[in-house]
Amino acid sequence: MTTKSNGLRKVKPQADSASTISELSTSEVADEFFGRSQEKSSLVELIRQAYENQDCKVISVLGMGGVGKTTLVRSVYEELACLFQNNRVWITVQRPFSVDSCLKSIARQLYGPNASREIETVEFPEMIHEIARLLRMKRCLIVLDDLTSSTPGWELLITFLDAVIVVTTREYKLARQYSTDGYVFEVSLMQYEDALDLFKRKVFKKDEHYSSNHDLMEEASNIVKKCGGLPLAISVIGSFLSDKTKTKTEWKKLNSKLGISGPQQTISTILRRSYNDLPYHLKSCFLYMAIFPENKNIKRKRLIRLWVAEGYSREMRHLTAEEVADKYFGELLDRSMIMPASKVTHSTGKIYSCVLHDLIREICVLESMKEELVFTLEEGSISNTRSKVRQLAISDKWRRNKDEFERTLDLSHVRSLTVFGEWRSFFITDTMKFVRVLDLEDASGLKNHHLNQICQQVHLKYLSLRGCKDISEMPESLGNLTQLHTMDIRGTNILQLPSTFNKLRKLQQLHASAWFKGEHKVGPSRSNEIAMDKLKWRQNKLKLSFSYNNNFNFLGRQASRVVQVPRGIGKLNALRTLGYVRLGQGKGNASMKELKGLTQLRKLELHGVDRTNCRDFWSAIAGHNHLKSLSVNRDCVADDLDWCLDGILSPPKSLENLKLWGRLVRVTKWVQGQQLQYLSKLQLHRSRLDQDAIDAIGKLPNLRILRFWKSSFQGSQLKFVPESFPCLILLDLRELGTLTVVEFKDGGMPKLERLQAAGWSKLKNFLGLGYLMKLNEIQLGPSFSDELKKNVQSQLDEHPNSASLKLESADEQYTLVRDLEE
Repeated sequence: MTTKSNGLRKVKPQADSASTISELSTSEVADEFFGRSQEKSSLVELIRQAYENQDCKVISVLGMGGVGKTTLVRSVYEELACLFQNNRVWITVQRPFSVDSCLKSIARQLYGPNASREIETVEFPEMIHEIARLLRMKRCLIVLDDLTSSTPGWELLITFLDAVIVVTTREYKLARQYSTDGYVFEVSLMQYEDALDLFKRKVFKKDEHYSSNHDLMEEASNIVKKCGGLPLAISVIGSFLSDKTKTKTEWKKLNSKLGISGPQQTISTILRRSYNDLPYHLKSCFLYMAIFPENKNIKRKRLIRLWVAEGYSREMRHLTAEEVADKYFGELLDRSMIMPASKVTHSTGKIYSCVLHDLIREICVLESMKEELVFTLEEGSISNTRSKVRQLAISDKWRRNKDEFERTLDLSHVRSLTVFGEWRSFFITDTMKFVRVLDLEDASGLKNHHLNQICQQVHLKYLSLRGCKDISEMPESLGNLTQLHTMDIRGTNILQLPSTFNKLRKLQQLHASAWFKGEHKVGPSRSNEIAMDKLKWRQNKLKLSFSYNNNFNFLGRQASRVVQVPRGIGKLNALRTLGYVRLGQGKGNASMKELKGLTQLRKLELHGVDRTNCRDFWSAIAGHNHLKSLSVNRDCVADDLDWCLDGILSPPKSLENLKLWGRLVRVTKWVQGQQLQYLSKLQLHRSRLDQDAIDAIGKLPNLRILRFWKSSFQGSQLKFVPESFPCLILLDLRELGTLTVVEFKDGGMPKLERLQAAGWSKLKNFLGLGYLMKLNEIQLGPSFSDELKKNVQSQLDEHPNSASLKLESADEQYTLVRDLEE
């Protein structure tokens, strides 16, 4: 429906009916899309039209805070990946708006994360010229999320950006000012029926018997009406009530406290009440999140490790401190105080990062300042003279002024320091005697010589240098950090840890990774012209020499550089996470046998297993009853990883997650009976399995995620027989070059929800898709023929579960699934 208002054309789609919502909810559609399917379709169509119309450049998406603008646009952004061949850029607008930082963000997303460091050195005129030239070659989608104030730089920016631009904003004037030809899309408030359905889903979850309580539903109706159709308000108040006594009296009390104010005041009241209701342990965890910049995607694992280091989470009964912190993360999700940063595609999916809604973050920041918990040093920040600071965050927007730093803050009380942006040596002073947490993830400007200063902080429990690519070695003074519990050196250039590393007797987690020679891989289905042009510019202008990826051992490339640990690591018997590291190879380096002393290991990621040390390796970890996650990479392509496994010598029974990179020849011997009864995730690479091995794996009773990558199966036909894989939810097939037919037999994979395949062209058919009764989605890469895709679609058209087909873009087929990234 299109309406005219003061010469401005608004596109305002009809909301879905209640009957449609009921259908969607039974299909497990995400809460935030209740009643939004028609709006999503309308916005997709609007952007498609803009894609084809070279004169239409800017679409404004308008709506008040909490109405779901960002969630809606994010969903559309993901759906249109194929249309734009993954030439997409998402920018969350920082305040104040900076054209320079915006351009650099565009460049990083177009050229890939490996170019980040080099992009910082490119001058403004060259940057804008290069981006403009690239965008003229290929249509691009650029989203500017949460624009809140006008700036002259915006007009300069759009002059050079030949792209489809989507702007989200709360302000009508901005929407009108920035839209081209009246393209303003107004996100509606939820219809009452949809809002009530969302509320019931949040409050009652799957317990439906409360819905028949007339008195309770009368109060529910009153509460929903006061939420004013705002999904955020409904989700938060519903989550708030979910673990409360569900009586009319209690709900009536709450209803009276919400007052009769407008939607914005109501949502503020609801959010404040939800915060006040948090138990003490969750309040501390929630307020700590104020250290992160606005609209920052916060990695789950990073956050829970920080909570542990700060003492917000401790061991509890049979749970480790990190497992307890993970539980806290889930509780904040359940209460809608944090939101998932990305969509979960299947029931086994985890949330790997989260965001704070800006309205919720306002409470987080205000309360953390009130409690004197977190102080963020940024432009315009005001602090009382010499105020005491315990948790200090330094914004990338703050000018690096040493005098202001030392004059403004009393640094003697700092216990935690987090730096975003550029590192300066004056950030650590002589008065900072008791720093326990130092988080420098992705900080620029950090050099090797700075580490001696850092290693004098003898009380450190947590040290993260992740992403600091100029760091190539750790000093001998590392041995000073005898209290250290967690060290993260992923994404650095460190190849060898010093011998003093073995003095870290309290170390529980070492996170390392690998580097590769060679340039970044560009997906083949982009036009050759634009792909080669990107690569040429990066080579000539950015002078890249290495391409980095955490998951090196599953990308089909051999890691050329892996962190080597010194002899004596077996003495670090507090270690619970060790990886990715190499053992053996050279005098003074740790051997496989030393693993035997690390009996507390929960996660081990190891490179360097070969035929000479294979038996030593499996024997050393055979008795590790706490080991839950194991990744093993062989050193030689010709070596078998399991030649010594015979059923007597087998992988630890406690394993839940197993990743193997190398040939497997005795799978039928060690995948038997109850040996791996807890295994839920299995990923294989270059395993060269036959059908008998597949059948043996199919008997694992609790396997939920299975990935066959890069020649993991040899043969032309892969069959999944009846009664096999009884609990499998996700099947992922990648780069299985000789495979032509995949067949599912009746009774096999009864719980499969998602099927993914990409990376090879010989596949001709999937047979028996109709037998997969729980299937929701099939995702296919661009390398497959149109005939195969048509065949799959014809089967899905008659599928009893109305499963859908999604086609991957070129870049997506090389993008690792999130549960492998941490």
